[in-house]
Amino acid sequence: MELPGWLQAVLVGGAFAALIAFFVARKSERKKPIEGGAPSRVAHYLGALGTVAPLPVLLVGAFVVRLPFGTNAALCLGSLGMGFVMLLVFGALEIRSRQTG
Repeated sequence: MELPGWLQAVLVGGAFAALIAFFVARKSERKKPIEGGAPSRVAHYLGALGTVAPLPVLLVGAFVVRLPFGTNAALCLGSLGMGFVMLLVFGALEIRSRQTG
């Protein structure tokens, strides 16, 4: 059983993105510490992952798996949208934690 091309691009590109996002989130946390606890940290990491992931997914999808442009664009925009939503969740958690104490 062979995996669909879009899933191959997401898994391989996502693995590279997860590694890169770890360093991006860590550098961001050094600049401004996270005060919202574990849920904030998870939302922050997932936001970093979603904003970093489109490039590796695009490269793997375009050059390795040879996906059509529309599929690549949908994967990248979906990943970017997920990242923005998670960063909004992160912001809401941070605001709430700063207001309560």
